Amino acid sequence: MHLALCPQFTCPHLAAPLSPRRKYFNSATALATHEGEKPHKRKVKMLNTTARPHNQRDAEAAAGMGAPDNGPKLRVGREAGAAEMDL
Repeated sequence: MHLALCPQFTCPHLAAPLSPRRKYFNSATALATHEGEKPHKRKVKMLNTTARPHNQRDAEAAAGMGAPDNGPKLRVGREAGAAEMDL
């Protein structure tokens, strides 16, 4: 049984699952032919040699919306009181 959203023959190197750029093939032979072609080999080489793709955390950090930096933690309790007494 062939489901439209779960194709049997897809290229794992071309975009995320169910992405509009994902390549679907109607047979194992067509997929094997695609994997032997130069554009596919170029894409695999580029994916293996370049830095990882950006994610949401990278985008937020670039926009200045990353994790807050609240500075050093303040001393609390006995340590803070003893330090003030020594002065």
